[in-house]
Amino acid sequence: PQQINNRVNEISFNTSLLRELRAISEVQKGQGDETQTHFHMIADDALMNDLSVLTKIVPSPVILQRLKEAGQAAAQTFLEHHFDDIGRRSSVNLNAMFG
Repeated sequence: PQQINNRVNEISFNTSLLRELRAISEVQKGQGDETQTHFHMIADDALMNDLSVLTKIVPSPVILQRLKEAGQAAAQTFLEHHFDDIGRRSSVNLNAMFG
C-alpha cells in the first residue's frame, strides 16, 4: 500500500508539468527552429528515486542539504555538457518524450 501511495503522489506531482510540456511539444511541431522555445532539464533521477515520499512531506535539514548539493552537482554537470546549447537549441527533445 505504501508503494502505491508513493506512486500516486509521484504521478500527481508531475501531471501538470507533463501536460504543459506535451502541449508545448505539439505547438512546436509546426514551427521552424528559429521560433521555438528551448528546453533544458537538470535532474538527478538516481537521488530522487532513492528518496521516499516521506522526504517530500517532512522537511529535514539533512535532506534539504542533500538536495541542495545534488542540485548543484547536477547543474554543474549540465553546464559541462550543454553550456553551448543555452539560447541556441534544446538539450531535451520534447517530441521524443511525448511522440
